[in-house]
Amino acid sequence: MNYMRVLIAVFLTVIAFNVNAQGILSGKIYDREKAKPMEFAQVYNKTSDYQLTSDNAGNYKIYVKEGDTILFSALGYETQKLIIDKSLTFINKNIYMQTRTLSLPEVLVSGKKSYKADSVEVREDYARAFNYKDKTTGNLIGTAIFHPLSFIEYLYSGKKRHGLRSFQSRIINYEHEKFIDNYYTPLLVKKIVKIEDEAEVEQFIKYSRPEYDFIKSANQYDIYVYINNQYKKFKAEGIKADSVQVNK
Repeated sequence: MNYMRVLIAVFLTVIAFNVNAQGILSGKIYDREKAKPMEFAQVYNKTSDYQLTSDNAGNYKIYVKEGDTILFSALGYETQKLIIDKSLTFINKNIYMQTRTLSLPEVLVSGKKSYKADSVEVREDYARAFNYKDKTTGNLIGTAIFHPLSFIEYLYSGKKRHGLRSFQSRIINYEHEKFIDNYYTPLLVKKIVKIEDEAEVEQFIKYSRPEYDFIKSANQYDIYVYINNQYKKFKAEGIKADSVQVNK
C-alpha cells in the first residue's frame, strides 16, 4: 500500500513539473499568396508525436515545450518547421504557407508517373493523417508523464480525433479516385471498343467508371471483358450525354 502511494506521489510530481514546463503555441495558418485562412492544415509536434488540424478559420492551438519541433503542412504547400527555442507560457504565431512549385519535368510525365508523383505528394503532405492511429495505453502513459497538457487535451478531444479519422478517410478516397482516373482513360477505352466519337468516349467513361478495388486487382483480360460488357450495356440502354451518371 505504501509502495503504491509512493508511485502515485512520484507520478503526480512528474506531471506537475511537466505542466509547469509546457506552454501554448497558437495562431492562424494562411495561404501566403491568397492571404486566406487555411482549413485542415496539419500541425504536428514531432517531439511529443501529437497532431491536430486547423479549423475552418485557420486557427490552431497546440501545447509545446522548449526544444519541441513543430511542423506545419498542407497538400500543395511547402512544409514549415518551427523549433521552440525558449521557455514560454503563451506564444501567438501566424503561419504563412508557401505554394509548392512543380518543376517542368514533373509536369511532362506519363499518366502513371503523374499519378505516382501526386500520390507521393499527398502522402508526404498528409503523412500524419494517413498514418493516424489512436494512442495505445503505453503511449498515453508516456504522454501523461512527459506532456501532461497534451494528455489532458487528448482526453477532451474526442470530437477532434473523430474529425481527423474522417479527414483521413477523405484523403484516402481522393487517392483512390486519382488512381482510377490515371488508369481508366479514353486511350484505354478506345483501344478495346474502337470508339471514334470523343463525346461518346466521355459519356461511356462516366457511365462505366469502375470501382477502385476492381481496377487495383484486375489483370488485362479482366479489364478487356469489363469494358466490352459495359459498352454493350451502354449501347443497349441508348445512354445520352445529359443522363450519364457514374456507374456503381
